[in-house]
Amino acid sequence: MRRPPHRPKPKDTIKKLEQVAERRYQSGLKLIDLGDDYAGVEQLAFTAEMLLKSAYFRNVKKAVGLARTTSEITRRHLRDAEQEAQRLSIPHHPEGFHSLLFWAALLVAKRRTGSRPLATGLEREFLLRVREMHVLWLVDNRYQPIEYQFADVLAMRANVTWLRDHHVKLWR
Repeated sequence: MRRPPHRPKPKDTIKKLEQVAERRYQSGLKLIDLGDDYAGVEQLAFTAEMLLKSAYFRNVKKAVGLARTTSEITRRHLRDAEQEAQRLSIPHHPEGFHSLLFWAALLVAKRRTGSRPLATGLEREFLLRVREMHVLWLVDNRYQPIEYQFADVLAMRANVTWLRDHHVKLWR
């Protein structure tokens, strides 16, 4: 049996994160509409994670004047984010790089230290919504069959939609 030719893994970029986030968002909405709340919430949580990561990395690149250069995201960039979190005294979350709380706290702290804080009302609303999403979707529950309450599904949908609608404001 012949092995297929080696295909290099496509590079992860900010734009790809955002494209995947949009596809997952649409998929999540459809799954919820079809009555598969668990799968829908999973897709929406994935959307939130990708949007938070892209906002952080877009903010970092804008802050150092790299917005027009490469937007590739490598493991080194993730390690740099982790080191930046340590420098800013943001505790390492046990959910690692999947943590919505980690990325939200890092984005807010990075903007504050870069003299580009979010508007007070936007920051408050942003953190409130991320905390609510975190309560509704715990990373550890990814592999557990969970029965979501209808109100929780609606809340997750509303919070991720808000994040999607305000994504540009978080990094620009």
